[in-house]
Amino acid sequence: MKNELDKAIAIVSTPVSRVSGFFYPEYNVLVTSLQGVDYFRQVVVRSQLAPPFTAIVKAFDPYYKLAFYTFPLFLNLNFYQYKTYLPDIGQHLTVLLPKVDSSVKRLTAVVLKYNQQHNIPFFNVKTDFSNQVALGALVIDIDDNPVGVVVNVLPDSYEVLPLKNVIESILDFVDYQEYAFRCPFCGRILTQPYVNLGRCGYCGQLLPEELYETRIETPEKYETRVDFILENLGFQPNLARLDKNFWEVYSEGFQFFFFYDQNNHSVVAYTVLTQLKERFSSELKAKLWEFLLKKNDQLDFLSISISQNQVMLSTIYVTLEHAATSHTIDVFKKLFEAAPMLKKQIDDLLA
Repeated sequence: MKNELDKAIAIVSTPVSRVSGFFYPEYNVLVTSLQGVDYFRQVVVRSQLAPPFTAIVKAFDPYYKLAFYTFPLFLNLNFYQYKTYLPDIGQHLTVLLPKVDSSVKRLTAVVLKYNQQHNIPFFNVKTDFSNQVALGALVIDIDDNPVGVVVNVLPDSYEVLPLKNVIESILDFVDYQEYAFRCPFCGRILTQPYVNLGRCGYCGQLLPEELYETRIETPEKYETRVDFILENLGFQPNLARLDKNFWEVYSEGFQFFFFYDQNNHSVVAYTVLTQLKERFSSELKAKLWEFLLKKNDQLDFLSISISQNQVMLSTIYVTLEHAATSHTIDVFKKLFEAAPMLKKQIDDLLA
């Protein structure tokens, strides 16, 4: 069932953000954080299941801090068969994060405390080595039971909505064929005809414009800045470019791919460190996972993971809109320098 969960995880991109999300196929929805998608009606979705596609909003729910999108795919997943429950304070959980290479990164989290808003229970978690959790990320327990979704980022922790409340919110919207949203004041479900002069047709409160008006924003293009970065790394961008936003370079015998995400004004680079055999002992597998967890704790701006039968080393997304070019170049230099060393360590471990 772990593979089914990994396939359910997706990267959800808007013109100004990149967050996590997951497919809930029983109700034909993609679930993510409302804060993360920032009220955009269309998002680009990437996952292990298919090439990138555009998903259209089904509902926004400020009460539960969730956003739901429909997707045009038939997904053969068993995700909805999992039980739901509230975890205990001090319980260790796992947060599932998507990566640009379609692998899933797993972070350990611990339940800190419960709080309540609108009579809805939320619980706070703190994560391990990276302390970086994407909004909309799925949280599971030791038995791979989904228990919640990350809906808010706090100064020292992350706020998680329990899965049973996620399902409650989905069920409130499942029968609506048109875009619907929940009034953040009275909790009633609204469609466009129930908005009068920007006010809720039930309670009369003034609604946030983003709920009833379509948000449109066109991102600035940054592909030329990636060309500039590659030039400073000693490559010829016109020879390295495979597509408008995809480059391939070679260094020290490694093949590196640069991917520019125009929806998030950001760039990521990655390489394959080694190919894993189809079968190896559970003891060796445990050692490998322990090695990856330890290394992720030590790597700065880099991340190491397993994608299908490959061990991948990648940079964390670098946002070009705010990052200094010198800093970005240093991140990619670290990637080039770390790859040979990590490959040798993994090969020695698996020998």
